[in-house]
Amino acid sequence: MLAFALATGLGLGGGIGNVADAQGYGPGWVPPPAPPLRAEVMPPPRPGWVWRNGGWDWRGGGYVWIPGQYVRPVGPRHWGPGHWVRRGPSWTWVRPGWY
Repeated sequence: MLAFALATGLGLGGGIGNVADAQGYGPGWVPPPAPPLRAEVMPPPRPGWVWRNGGWDWRGGGYVWIPGQYVRPVGPRHWGPGHWVRRGPSWTWVRPGWY
């Protein structure tokens, strides 16, 4: 699981309630840890935009790297990375997004 403190901006799109259930993996399945974060070169600043770091998203049964980019801030919310949450006997992937 990615630690929330590791990054202020991982993944693409998403938002509150944007989850993908890891169903079909059976009881006792534990999600694999995400690969290490990749180093990225941040382009020159864009006035009125914030840099969202790249990060991993869980898609189709595996991790996919989503590169960093400049995005418009969404009110007082902050960008959060994707992460796994235990819900009962299964795990749910909470997609990266504004929270």
